Formats: sequence, C-alpha cells, structure tokens
Amino acid sequence: MAVRTGAQFLDSLRAMTDGREFWMDGEKIGDVTTDPRFAGAARTLAGLYDMQHDPDLSDVMTYVDEDTGERHPRSYQIPRSMEELQARSKMVKHWADATLGMFTRTPDYMNIYLAASAGSAAEYGGYQNHDFGQNMRDLYQYMRANDYAMAHSLNHPQTDRSRPVEDQDQDLACKITKETDAGIYISGARTVTTLAAYIEEVSVFPSPHKPVSGEAGDYSFAVVIPVTTPGTKFLFRPPVVPGGGASPEDHPLASRFDETDAMMVFDNVFVPWERVYAYRDVEACNTLSARIGHSAHLYDQVSLRCIAKAEFMVGLALTICHSMQIEGFSHIANWLADMMSQLELLKAAHTAAVAGARPNKYGVWQADAGPFTAMRRLFPDMIANMNDKVTQMAAGGLVTAPSTADFSSEIGDDVRLYMQSANADAETRVRLMRLAFDATMSGFAGRQLLYERFFGGDPVRNAHRQVNGYDKQPLMDKVAAFLMRSAADTDQTKKHAAE
Repeated sequence: MAVRTGAQFLDSLRAMTDGREFWMDGEKIGDVTTDPRFAGAARTLAGLYDMQHDPDLSDVMTYVDEDTGERHPRSYQIPRSMEELQARSKMVKHWADATLGMFTRTPDYMNIYLAASAGSAAEYGGYQNHDFGQNMRDLYQYMRANDYAMAHSLNHPQTDRSRPVEDQDQDLACKITKETDAGIYISGARTVTTLAAYIEEVSVFPSPHKPVSGEAGDYSFAVVIPVTTPGTKFLFRPPVVPGGGASPEDHPLASRFDETDAMMVFDNVFVPWERVYAYRDVEACNTLSARIGHSAHLYDQVSLRCIAKAEFMVGLALTICHSMQIEGFSHIANWLADMMSQLELLKAAHTAAVAGARPNKYGVWQADAGPFTAMRRLFPDMIANMNDKVTQMAAGGLVTAPSTADFSSEIGDDVRLYMQSANADAETRVRLMRLAFDATMSGFAGRQLLYERFFGGDPVRNAHRQVNGYDKQPLMDKVAAFLMRSAADTDQTKKHAAE
C-alpha cells in the first residue's frame, strides 16, 4: 500500500468493525464511517490521505526511500538532514491548514513519533533475549509500509491524584499481570486516547513521571497493539454536539473535526514480546522520550498546527470586523494587533526552533526544543485570548444567529432582511456567526481549549521541568559579572573622591 488513499483508509476502518469494541451513549458502535457521530471526522481524515495523491503535492506529502525506491508518506521520514526536516514541516503545515489547526491529533503526529523512535531505536534496550530496539524498527517498517494510523494512550484514570498508582487502594490503572515465554498480559485502564476511532494501532506508553520504586515496575511498560486485540474496549465520550450528526452549516467545525476521545479498558490482554518496547523498567519509562528527543519532533508538528489555528482565528476576527465595519474603532484595532502579534510570535518560535536544529548521535535531525517549550507554555493562554477577543467582536451576533435551515422556512424572508450586515448578506453573515460560535462558544470550542491546556501534560509539572532543564547559569553569570563590575566602579569612584 505504501501511500494509501482516502478510500483505502475508510475501507480499513470498515474492515475492523467486527473485530474491535467501541462504546458510546450506552451502545456498541458499528461502522464509524457511517455512524453520524463519527462519520464527519472519518471523511475529513480521508481527505487528508487523498492529499497524498494530489499530483501537485506529491513531493510535498510523500518522499522516496533512497534504499528501496518506494514512495512513503513524508510524516514517516526519518530526517537525516536539515532539508528533510524542513520538508517534513512543509508537509505538516499542509495538513494543519486543511483542518484549520482544529483536528488536534492528525495521524502525522504519531507517524513522526514512530520515525523519531526508529531513528534512535538503540535507546530502547531490551529484556533478557528480547531486543526492544529491533521491535521498534520492525514496528516502524510495518506502519510505514501500510500507511497505518496510530493513537497513544498515556494517562492513568483520575482516581487518587494524591498518590502514585502503585500506592492507591483502588487498583484501576493498566499494569502488567503476567509474563510468559510468548509475551505479557496487561489489565486495567488508560485515558485519554484521542483519535481512537480512526486508527489501526494504539500505543500504550507511560508518561515520564514515575517514582523509582519496585512497586512501580508493574506499571512501567510500553506496548503497541492493534485496536482489534481481544480484551480491549474503547469507551468514548459523547459527541460535542448532543446527538451527533452535527449540521455542516450550523456546526461547521464540530461536524468535520470532532476526532473523539476515549478511555481504554484492558481485560487480561495478551501482548507478544515482539510488540513490547519497555518492560518493568521505571528508568527507561522516565527517560526514553528525553533521550530520543520526542518533544522536539512532536512539537514541530504541534507548533505548525497551533500556527494554523492562530491564522484561522485572526482571519475569523478580521472577517467579522469587516462584515460589520468595526475595524476602524481603536479598541478593535488594539485587539486585532494583539492577535496578530501573538501569531507572529508563534511563527517566529517555529522558525527559530528549526534554524537551531542539529543531528543527534544517531544522525537524526531534530529542532531546538527551547522555542517549542516556550510555545507550549504560552499557547493555551494565547488561543484563549483569541477566543475571548472574537466573542467580544461578534458580541450578540453569536447568540442570535439562527440555524441556516431558517432560510428555507416560511420565516426565510425575515431572516434575510434582518440578519444582513454592512458588508455581508444575511446568508453569509449567518454562516460566519455559526462558524464563530463553533470556534469560540460551543462544546467543540470548549474541548479545544481543554485540549490545548493539557495535551502536553500537566502545565504545573511541565513548568518545573522547564525551569529545571533550562540553561540558567549563563544568565546568572551575566548578573554576577555586572555586580562585580559595579562594585569595582564604586571602589574606583570612592578612590577618586578620596584623592
């Protein structure tokens, strides 16, 4: 398959219907390509895969493996040069633009994760006679050859955050329960698994915050399994639009980009050794991502998605202002300038990160993680501020915009008369307000803000890691040098005064 089409992607989802167990709204889910609660996002993803076959984008979206001569998705390329890193960024931006940065877990995210892992696979080590590094290389080749999609499930259930999972009274977190010559068995639960309805494989990797103790070993593992693995269940939250099947005109974002989130339940699930990448190894689980440089690779993708989202929000604000001719007011111009400045800072951070890229010891090029870390820290507040400004610009228009169906009803003439604005007819203005509502005030918008704040981990814990990992000494040395110089100047001044 190598580079699959949208139709092949949808066929793959249908083929898994009987083999996987999905639940939502109290019922078992069948074909996600036709269920109205899932079908919109499935069509969106199919469109992304079709972009790989656009003749004008072929060399952007895909690359040719020099060793085999085969063409593969660009997001699976292990960057061995600055040029290849930049080419990957270009590909990512095309997908991000196509989804307005609102589809938060497009498949390129985990493709990039796999490529980085395979490029530095030696870091995975092994257990007894099991070579986890080779397991990772084999997984990468398998996923790339089929152009499959993957999600990851990182978090333990929110049971008792005051204690580590191994010390909790209720033993609910997914853990190792048995080891055999053929593989391991795991039971428990993991959250949050975003994109789970649209993948072939799921990665169950730990977040790197485990205390080093013997009891933590049962929870310290890394595996990748098919979504059809016996004993696995996916429990999905309800759609962001109650009842699902959101109108593409009244809910233009939710109807296309609600990628769904799920809890995974594991009931005595068997995982063969070939699909194990860490085993009862707390240190590996805590340090693997840093040693491989996952953050630098993943935040290349994340930052471009954030830029695409910010570009959309600035464009939305400008369009709303133009429709009502309010861009000339000073306070509106001030808000627009704030949004534009935030957008430019995001773009500058990505440019700086890529400009500072270097190869690691395995020859895999990765961006400078410093600017990406700053972006991760600031973007949640930036996008929340943009949402706030758009709601203030649109004001009452957000809560009075009727359904687009009203244009076809007996009140259509009234809607056409009273919903027009200075630079937009009524139908254009209503569609614009429905879009703004979906972007800033709907259930979809709320989920977007929550995602941006927490998808990279606990913000407080991330802040500690940023402070602890920052190169602080050169900055402190500058202050110390000035204080020494100032003291010397003071002594010299006193000496001259005494003379």
